[in-house]
Amino acid sequence: MKELTVVTPVYNNISDTKEYIKQVKHYTHNDYQLVIIDNGSSDGTKDLLDAQDNVGFNIKIIRNKK
Repeated sequence: MKELTVVTPVYNNISDTKEYIKQVKHYTHNDYQLVIIDNGSSDGTKDLLDAQDNVGFNIKIIRNKK
């Protein structure tokens, strides 16, 4: 279990989601997990999250379908 878990929902907001992921990756605290809940995005947010899913950072993607 991670010491810190950050959970955030997203929906069709690629620019803020990209910035949010970037900021969390720069945490000096290494024992964390970022959980992103995609609520059926139809813009580029889904593609951004697909790319992050394979990077190897402590990111978990949960996808809700419309």
